[in-house]
Amino acid sequence: MLKDRRESCFFVEHQEGMEWQAANDLQRLQYENRHLKNSYRYTLLGLIIAAFGLLISALFQAANLLLK
Repeated sequence: MLKDRRESCFFVEHQEGMEWQAANDLQRLQYENRHLKNSYRYTLLGLIIAAFGLLISALFQAANLLLK
């Protein structure tokens, strides 16, 4: 009986002629890519929050100038 292990953290699909070093490099690249995606998401979220903060600050300063 075969199990589908595509979602397993150690699954590397066998390709004809693939050596252990190539499989290890492929797994390392996939691991690094997954972490870069997470890092990108957090960076993008931080930039969006900072942009909203700047926008709110600018709106408050504009309101203060108009009320004076």
